[in-house]
Amino acid sequence: LRPRQQRSSLRRSRQRGLCRRALNVGLGLTLLAVVWTGVVLMNAEVTSEDGQKITLYDALRNFYNSPAWDETLHTFGKLYEEATRERGDFDDEGTGQSDDRWERFFSKFKDVFDVDGEHRALMDLGLPLNATDGEVKAAHRKLAKQYHPDRNPGKQQEASDKFMKIQEAYETLQRIRDLRKKGARAN
Repeated sequence: LRPRQQRSSLRRSRQRGLCRRALNVGLGLTLLAVVWTGVVLMNAEVTSEDGQKITLYDALRNFYNSPAWDETLHTFGKLYEEATRERGDFDDEGTGQSDDRWERFFSKFKDVFDVDGEHRALMDLGLPLNATDGEVKAAHRKLAKQYHPDRNPGKQQEASDKFMKIQEAYETLQRIRDLRKKGARAN
């Protein structure tokens, strides 16, 4: 081999060596992650409400066999079907409508799965989904007075739990509505 060919051959073998080492390290890390995942799944425990200890593996298996998981999958399927029904997929080749469909899909996703907690908070206050700020304040004041622990001497723990839930719901709604107001002002 000529000196120039020798140098280029040496350069290629170094590049191959680096790729091979990176591949070996990646495979090793993957194997390590798989082993640790197995160790955690088989040894970590979850304690149920009645004090029974269940391995994390069994808890996950029970969750994936539960009606809640089936309903979640069904809901995701319906959302995706509805989102792709218009044109078949989300790629509109530069028409700009793709973004609009993604926004509508994400909006429906947030509504269905209550990502921000707004629906749950409104339910806790006994309000409809289209409640105004005034209705939220009125419901919060009424329920806070009704379930204040000092007004329920015989049921202080139960009233305290309900009172905290009402306070948390009101704070969640206030945070969400403040963010919306800031967003509206920014636009």
